[in-house]
Amino acid sequence: MKILKNNKSKDKFKIFRPFFIIFGLLFLSNPFIGIVDILPNFIGYFFLIFGLDGIKRLNGDIEYGVKNLKYLCGISALFFVLMFYTFKMDSSWILTLTFSYMAINIIFGTIACNGILNGIDYCTDRHGSDNFPSVYETKLMTKIYIWVKAALSVIPQLYALVEVEASSSLSVDIDYASILATKKYAIAVCILLSIGIAIAWLKYVVNYTLALKKDEKLMSSLTKAYVTDFSKNGIPINFFALNFGSGLILISHIFLYDFVLDTVHFFPEFISVLMSRVGIFILRKYLNCKGLSKYAIFSFLFQIAIFFYRNKFIENVIFELGDITFFHLIISSVLTLGYIIFTFLYFSKVHEITSESYEEMFGCKSTEIYEWGDIFLFIALAAGGANIICSVWRPYFVAIMIVSLFAAMYHFTKIYTRFENKY
Repeated sequence: MKILKNNKSKDKFKIFRPFFIIFGLLFLSNPFIGIVDILPNFIGYFFLIFGLDGIKRLNGDIEYGVKNLKYLCGISALFFVLMFYTFKMDSSWILTLTFSYMAINIIFGTIACNGILNGIDYCTDRHGSDNFPSVYETKLMTKIYIWVKAALSVIPQLYALVEVEASSSLSVDIDYASILATKKYAIAVCILLSIGIAIAWLKYVVNYTLALKKDEKLMSSLTKAYVTDFSKNGIPINFFALNFGSGLILISHIFLYDFVLDTVHFFPEFISVLMSRVGIFILRKYLNCKGLSKYAIFSFLFQIAIFFYRNKFIENVIFELGDITFFHLIISSVLTLGYIIFTFLYFSKVHEITSESYEEMFGCKSTEIYEWGDIFLFIALAAGGANIICSVWRPYFVAIMIVSLFAAMYHFTKIYTRFENKY
């Protein structure tokens, strides 16, 4: 296990990454067009988390803010997946989903931004120069942007709901008619307002971010404080690899959400194994991966078989014959059972080797954590497999799977972020 005992590479360590922060902000600043998020928010949150990775260790407020960004990243990824299925639903359900997501964004987004900006303000007061710009305007503009974007994202759905109610009425009220006549203009105004306030918000945040980067005295003081705080424990030789590899393993679980919701695979589940395998490859210097490849290969093959068989099955059996034979049901059950077993064995092995390796590197006890996570993951896979065998969308199986995956992700996040908490 290679751990840095001295700080020969400290000059190469980037404590502050403004490029990733600005790039992440661009993904968060685009407006919703209907329920379509043109630049997915969870990618923006991922870049923000990576950009603030070094500086967050200098202050508890920043660390707390980044932790809330991680929650937002996961929730946004789930909403992005569910978005594909809302087109089939009525306007009231779409409005409920959009409103709930925006309410969560307001809560976690406000907490995260307050924590990050308050922490940066503390660092600049402690280490910065006297002429450094105040964070007050940036903080105020960020709050305004979060609230206004949330409101403007919900308004088009309100119009859609009114339109459905009006069209279902035998005698359309004159007020309804006047409202519907202005629908396209109102949505256009919402989009223009979103773009306008996004530009204003970006101006404040980007200028403040670049001011941080340009202040050499501040950056020098922060880097010195970082090295002083962490040199006694040592820094992993490749901190980026640990963060990026662990992040890929965590994100790979998100692709398991999709396989039970319909016969259409927006996110093919076999990508989950491929993505996590790339994460393991990046972490190969720190992990003992013996026995992992065979589980990955069998899981991948069973998932590919399910993917092609179900498409062939749906096309030839349901659409042409209009019936499901016992033979097809047996084949689907066998393939699904193989998928569940080998996928569970694969991810269980992944969690075991990463947990043991991190425990060796950082002294963190996480055996119980990954065991509980595996239990929830198995429940999720079993519920998803039952839905595959039924060949019909079953809400209760989907609900069990989503709740179990949330619980599993909660435990796995503890494993893959435990080395950060160690510092």
